Amino acid sequence: MGLLDGIVDGHSSVGFRYVCEGEMVLMISTISANVRQPMAAPKHFSLALLFTLALCCGANGQTTLYVDDDNCPLPGSGSTFDPYCAIQDAIVASADGDTVEVAPGTYFEAIDFIGKAITLRSRDGATTTIIDATNVPIAGETVSVVRCVNGETAETVLDGFMITGGTGDSTSFGYPVGGGMFNLGGNPTVINCTFINNTASVGGGMYHNGISPTLTNCSFIGNTANDGGGMYNNGRGPSLTNCTFTGNTATDNGAGVFNDTGGLTIFTNCTFSGNTASGGKGGAIYNNRNSPPLLVNCILWGDSPDEIFNTGTRRMPTVSFSNVAGSGGSAAWNPSLGTDAGSNIDADPLFVNAFGFDGVAGTADDDLRLMPNSPAIHAGNDLAVTDITSTDLAAC
Repeated sequence: MGLLDGIVDGHSSVGFRYVCEGEMVLMISTISANVRQPMAAPKHFSLALLFTLALCCGANGQTTLYVDDDNCPLPGSGSTFDPYCAIQDAIVASADGDTVEVAPGTYFEAIDFIGKAITLRSRDGATTTIIDATNVPIAGETVSVVRCVNGETAETVLDGFMITGGTGDSTSFGYPVGGGMFNLGGNPTVINCTFINNTASVGGGMYHNGISPTLTNCSFIGNTANDGGGMYNNGRGPSLTNCTFTGNTATDNGAGVFNDTGGLTIFTNCTFSGNTASGGKGGAIYNNRNSPPLLVNCILWGDSPDEIFNTGTRRMPTVSFSNVAGSGGSAAWNPSLGTDAGSNIDADPLFVNAFGFDGVAGTADDDLRLMPNSPAIHAGNDLAVTDITSTDLAAC
C-alpha cells in the first residue's frame, strides 16, 4: 500500500496518501512483483524424474524452492511437481541467494530464517497466503510467527504474507516479545506483509532490536501488547515506507509504535488511525528516552489518547508534510510533539470510511483512502519517495 498521495475514485493525485487498487486489507493494496507461476503437474512422477526436473535454477546457480500446502501431508522435495508441505522445510533446504516461493494457503507453523540470505515470497500475496502460529506453541509456551535472530541482513527478504496468531518469543528476555515477528541483531527486508491479531508483552506485531530493517507496503492491524501494540523498536529503528497501523492496542504505551533507547525510526508515507493506548500515552507513537523518529508525508489521526508522546525533550521527533491531529499544523505547531519541519496540517483527512462496514475503527475492513475533498490531497512531498515508478504514481 502506499501513502504519499490520495486516490480519488480510483485515480491517484498528489497528497499524503497514495493507494493502489486490488488489495483486500484496509481496502489498500500492496504492490506485488510479477511472479512466474509454475506449470501445474501431477504429483506422482517417479523419483528419478523429480530429481531431473526438481528445481528451477538461475544463471548463477540460485535455486527456487516451492511450497504448497496442497501437497501435505507429504514432506515434498521442493520442486514444482513435489513442493514442500512446510515453509520451514524449504528454508532449511535453501542456500544464500535462493528463493522460496509459497503457494496460496494457510500454513500452521512458525518460521525462522536461521541466518539465511534468501527471499521468501508468496506467489499471490498476503490476502491468500497466511502463516498462522495459533496452534504452534507447546502448552504454556509462546512463539513468534517469524524469527530473524541470527544476523540476517537486507538480503533476507520476507515478501507477501499475512502473519497472525503469534504470542511472542520468550527465550531471549524471559518475557514474550514480537508476536508477529522477532528481529534481534539483524536488518531483514519486509515487503507487502500484513501483521494481524498477534500478541506479546512487548511488540505485539513486531519487536526489533539491532540494526535497521526496512519495511515497505506493510499493515499492522489489531495487534496487542503492554508496550508497542503494533511495533516496538529498541535501539536503531527501522525504515518504514507506505505502512499502515490501525486497530492496535497497548495496555500501557505506544499502541501503534513504541520507540525506545534513542534509535532513529523513519516513517515515510505512513498512516496511523484507530490505535489505542488504553493505560498510557502514545496512541500512534510513543518515543522513550530521547528516541527521535522522522516523519514525512504521514497521517496520524483518530488515535487515543493522543498521537505522539515524548518522554524527553533533548532529541525530539522531526515532522514535515504530515497531517497530525492536535498538532495545530505548522501555523500553530504544538512543540510537545517534536520539531515542525514545515508544511504540516491539522485537519480531518476525510477517510472514505474509517469505520469500515463493521462500524468499528481499527479493523481490517476500514477504508483509509481519501475523499475527493480531503485536505491531504496535493499536500505531500514527492521528493520523499525516490522510486515513484514502482508505485505507479506520476509526479505532478
